[in-house]
Amino acid sequence: MTKVRSLFVLMAVAAGLVSCTESSNEYETLAVYPVVAGYHVIYADQTVDTITIYSTRDWEATCSANWFSMDPFDMSGRVGKEGYYFKPLPVYFSENITDKPRAGFLQVLSNGKGVSHYFMQTNWLNIEDPVGIYTDSEQPENVKATFTKVIDRDETSASIAFTFYNVGSLSSDATWAVPDSTTFDAGHTEITITCERNETGSARTANLKLKSVSGVSTVIQLQQKP
Repeated sequence: MTKVRSLFVLMAVAAGLVSCTESSNEYETLAVYPVVAGYHVIYADQTVDTITIYSTRDWEATCSANWFSMDPFDMSGRVGKEGYYFKPLPVYFSENITDKPRAGFLQVLSNGKGVSHYFMQTNWLNIEDPVGIYTDSEQPENVKATFTKVIDRDETSASIAFTFYNVGSLSSDATWAVPDSTTFDAGHTEITITCERNETGSARTANLKLKSVSGVSTVIQLQQKP
């Protein structure tokens, strides 16, 4: 098991490609940022993120999949009088309402050279606490995530943290574990789950379901010891 951000090592790293040139620049450079040692992770309900392209030559880009795109005017760039192109650009994503993660890449070409920036969009929401456990797989579509928090029998509260990229909600299927809030705007949230002492003599589990407005849902299992 490993965290999703460290699962993948790119065959082609999205880093600067440098070679000699006869242009006014001493070096010819093409790069896409952020540079990631693996996939650039996008969450299921996330619809936009930003990359930055740096190039000392004119460039053009293509997308490998139809679930992400850039503005048509951002699919190519020309070097200005300063001798380089350097600009943050938005990338737009469809929400992943499938039952699997998916992967694709943005390829940037300039003067016969190319850089690929790889995206992986999860089929789960962005949960920071508890930390997820992920099945280790070389294929993004086979990665599965589970989120579990364990509390002692006498604990009467538990905290969770997550980020919605649109409005969302939280529900519990157990009367002994009640969230202090159930509806949320976009953004980072930390909330408390009020719990009862476990006097049943057995371990028990509450399923806390986070759900985006588009229907993407992820369950956090809150387990209480006997």
